[in-house]
Amino acid sequence: MSELRRAICARIDQASAMCARLSGAFLCAAILCAALNALLRFGAHITSAATLELQSYLFSAVFLLSAAHVLHLGLHIRIDVLHARLSTRTQQRIMLIGHMFFTIPLCVALIITSAQFAWRSYVSQETSINVGGLLLWPAKILIPLSFCLILLQALAELMRPSDGQQG
Repeated sequence: MSELRRAICARIDQASAMCARLSGAFLCAAILCAALNALLRFGAHITSAATLELQSYLFSAVFLLSAAHVLHLGLHIRIDVLHARLSTRTQQRIMLIGHMFFTIPLCVALIITSAQFAWRSYVSQETSINVGGLLLWPAKILIPLSFCLILLQALAELMRPSDGQQG
């Protein structure tokens, strides 16, 4: 693999790993937020739309931001019963076809549609319908961002040598 391709793959892998670490911090924050919500609700009989929504946003961010790293590690969903029985070469062909005809086109379509969705929310400063709710665009912008990361990771996986090595 050329040095430029190797460097590009390494940068994409680093970005995916960084987002996965960030999602770990979001998970910790979501757990603390859930604990705070429980304490407020059952201890002081207080509910807050903002903290409930923040908990939901953080939990969503965990999955959206770690998906690309899951793809890099090869832990994404596949039919393992069949996959394990196939030769390495056949597994690589399936991965190639899957990325070229499913992952990449799906990511492009979702980036285009969700970016418009997030942009409209940002421009209008859309907020939750709940009293005291949060702005919606920070959560909505995670959707195109996550699919951009998945798209980049899929391209990096396609640029790797076919001997199964990971950058």
